[in-house]
Amino acid sequence: MNDRPDDEHLVERRVASSTVYRGRFFELRLDHVALPGGAQATREYIVHPGAVMVVPLADDGRLVMERQFRYPVGRVMLEFPAGKLDRGESPFACVDARAGRGDRLYARPSGRAPASPSTSWRRATSTPR
Repeated sequence: MNDRPDDEHLVERRVASSTVYRGRFFELRLDHVALPGGAQATREYIVHPGAVMVVPLADDGRLVMERQFRYPVGRVMLEFPAGKLDRGESPFACVDARAGRGDRLYARPSGRAPASPSTSWRRATSTPR
């Protein structure tokens, strides 16, 4: 996507695309692209259904976090509650399923951000009280 005409000289164009791996909830893609100067290159990236992260704020102003074991790093991490979107699931439904747990939470979209530069853009959702 190119939102600004003056950035056109930076845009890479897809020439060919293939799926290298397809798992239960993400794909690894390999694209061949034409660079702005005419050369070609490859791009590897992950296509993920998206996720939400909740930043719960207690009535007294404290942030609420959780401890969770994360297998890829082999340790317990301190983090904000988060959850992967199921296919077709809205961010608000995911927030309700992940963070609601009987609490009265109010969700509103707060922005969009990629999980990393190699993933696609998704809407971020926060849940202020």
